[in-house]
Amino acid sequence: MKHLDQWITRHQESSGETRYGRARLLAWMLVFSFGVTVPVLMHLLFFSIQDPYRVPYIILVSAVVLVISAAFFLNRHGNYLTAAALFTACAVAGPWASLVFDPGILQGDFLPLAYISLSVLIASILLPLAAAAVLAVVQFAALAVLLFSLPVSHVINLPSFFAFLFFLSGLSVISNLLSRRDMEQINTQHGQLMKLSQKLKEQSIRDHLTGVFNRRYLESALHQEILRASERNISFCVVMLDIDHFKQLNDTQGHAAGDRLLNMLGEYLTSQVRIADVVCRYGGDEFVLLFPGAERKTIEQTAEKIRLGVQLLCNDAGMSGITISLGIAVFPEHGRTKEDLTAAADAALYRAKAGGRNLVMTAEHQEPDRP
Repeated sequence: MKHLDQWITRHQESSGETRYGRARLLAWMLVFSFGVTVPVLMHLLFFSIQDPYRVPYIILVSAVVLVISAAFFLNRHGNYLTAAALFTACAVAGPWASLVFDPGILQGDFLPLAYISLSVLIASILLPLAAAAVLAVVQFAALAVLLFSLPVSHVINLPSFFAFLFFLSGLSVISNLLSRRDMEQINTQHGQLMKLSQKLKEQSIRDHLTGVFNRRYLESALHQEILRASERNISFCVVMLDIDHFKQLNDTQGHAAGDRLLNMLGEYLTSQVRIADVVCRYGGDEFVLLFPGAERKTIEQTAEKIRLGVQLLCNDAGMSGITISLGIAVFPEHGRTKEDLTAAADAALYRAKAGGRNLVMTAEHQEPDRP
């Protein structure tokens, strides 16, 4: 049982909720069926020595055990539909196969044929309802043809026999139809909640104006990159940048123009980095870029390309004269903690500002405190 639960947990992680629920149900149905048929087989092998139909039924029950085992194996490896169809086929074939193995059925012992209702129940649970309905019609039509073609009406009450089978099968189909509708509604609501949760999570880590990640996400991402780089003994780069004379732009052209520039800068930065890189709005007009696994020289070239690209982009957008300054810090050369790396990048950015702006500066081994 422990191994079955472990497999169910792994299966849930790799499948959708609806398919996982059915696969789990099928797994337990197969385990239960196996637990029922194996004792029956043991009884036939060791205790029904005088039964004239012992050997045929041993063959039949052994075949059922093998099919159940195969269905469990298929279901465990993600082939739910195949396993469900195989298990249903086993439930269908069992009663009809008993006609071949046990001629006594045709002489009035109709109990094995009552298991037809069991196959309808299994189909209504595991297969699409249309398939279960077709199976039920075919099963009962074949049963009616068989029974009414035999002179057995004086042996059993055929109307009562059919009424029992129809009643049991009908209740099974109706109950499972209602259960499926409830499950579909639950799955729909669950999907909506998951989408809402994902949307809220996305909003919590995204800057509402630019669409890039916010400072909260930066703290987490920077921590993870430090751990990863420390474990693998690799470097990564932190680039801090801001817009030169941004306050002057807001004062002369209004905050709407400033918001437009920030949004445009966020889109441009995102387009210039790799999928694994991270673009964050640090605050105000400051942005921070993380470049996992990147070397210092490569990022210095990338930063220079971004600086020139922003200048050209602003000129094309009618904001001539707008430039940015950038500061670069490298792990572990300029720091091994979040605080040290951001301080080193900020100090390098300040040197770019002090050096005349519109520059790229790389941190020194020991940056002086920012006045």
